[in-house]
Amino acid sequence: MPLLQKLFLNKTIVPQITHAMKDKLVKFIEEKTFSKPGTIKDDTALFEEGIFDSMGLLGLINFLEDEFKVVTSDVELTDENFRSVNTIMNFISRKRPVAV
Repeated sequence: MPLLQKLFLNKTIVPQITHAMKDKLVKFIEEKTFSKPGTIKDDTALFEEGIFDSMGLLGLINFLEDEFKVVTSDVELTDENFRSVNTIMNFISRKRPVAV
């Protein structure tokens, strides 16, 4: 069995890619909202806490498409998908099950 296939089967690469993706997402949010590094946690309620508004959501949608090739439809613009870093990462993983 090729090494790359073994790594994927053992889930060695996937967590690293997911962690890198989450880091990019958090960095994007921090930069766009002028938040201090480390203040955006995985479960921070981005809209309830006033970190993002509707314009911020549009920027986030563009970022997801540009950075992760995730296209968001209008019906997917829900709190379930965009409440926090965790829910956004879950949304990305549902839209892009294999993060390569």
